[in-house]
Amino acid sequence: MSFDALRQTLETRMADNWASTPIAYNNVDFEPSTDQWVRFTVLTGSGETLGLQGSTVYVRDRGLVSLQIFAKDAVGTAGSMALADTFLTIFEHARFGGILTYTGSVQVVGNNNGWHQTNVTIPFRRVRNV
Repeated sequence: MSFDALRQTLETRMADNWASTPIAYNNVDFEPSTDQWVRFTVLTGSGETLGLQGSTVYVRDRGLVSLQIFAKDAVGTAGSMALADTFLTIFEHARFGGILTYTGSVQVVGNNNGWHQTNVTIPFRRVRNV
C-alpha cells in the first residue's frame, strides 16, 4: 500500500463515519461556515524493516491520525469533548484496510483567533511490502 493509498484509506474511513461537522483535509480549500469544524490529518512517522522473504522486504510504518477540533470561543468544552469521543469511536483500536490503530489521546490546546481548539491523536501502524 502506497502512502497515498494509506491517506485515502484513512480519509475514506473518516468521511464515511463522520456526520457531526464539516471536515477540513490537508491542502484542500476550506472555509469554516459553522460554530464547530474539524481538521483531519494523517501524520506519517518512522518505518522499520521487519524482514525479508525471498526478494520481498516487509516494512512496518507508524504514524498518527490527528483531529483538530475547533469550536467558537466561550461556548464551553462539552461539544468538543463529544466530537473527540466520536472520533475515538471511529478510529481507536480498529483494524481496517491493513491498518491497526491504538489508544488515542485528547489534548486541550485553548483559545486562538476566536476558536477554542482540542486535538485528538491516535497512533497507527501498517505493514507494506517493497
